[in-house]
Amino acid sequence: MFAQGINVVVGTAIAILVVSGHEQLWQILVASMFVRMTQTIRVSARLAITYDLVVSERLLNPNATNFLDFSIIRAASPALGRLMVVAVGIVGAYFLMAALNLTPALVLLPTPKPKHQPRPTEPIRASIKEGLEEMGLAIS
Repeated sequence: MFAQGINVVVGTAIAILVVSGHEQLWQILVASMFVRMTQTIRVSARLAITYDLVVSERLLNPNATNFLDFSIIRAASPALGRLMVVAVGIVGAYFLMAALNLTPALVLLPTPKPKHQPRPTEPIRASIKEGLEEMGLAIS
């Protein structure tokens, strides 16, 4: 939800800059950088939530649905963005984007917290090395 909050702030800030006529290219680039950084957090959190909510034997369908969702969003986003700009203008599109970023936070509020927090049983370096070895990318 932290990442969604950053996206709400960024979208609102850009909309306010555009309304006031003070937007500059560097501000848009910095905003884009923050949105992309939060995307990495959101994707990781989404996959972790799926793992916490679903029994490990049944993870295939939820993971497939997640990746299908990512693919559809990646393909449809440019067209939907253009439709938003045509329908409500640039400023409206940024305000709408900020509002839409609140939706996942509201949906996730009633999600139950995991009963236990898994603890790593080995150091993270050993886990990374083991994962790379399983993929055939052993590092000496």
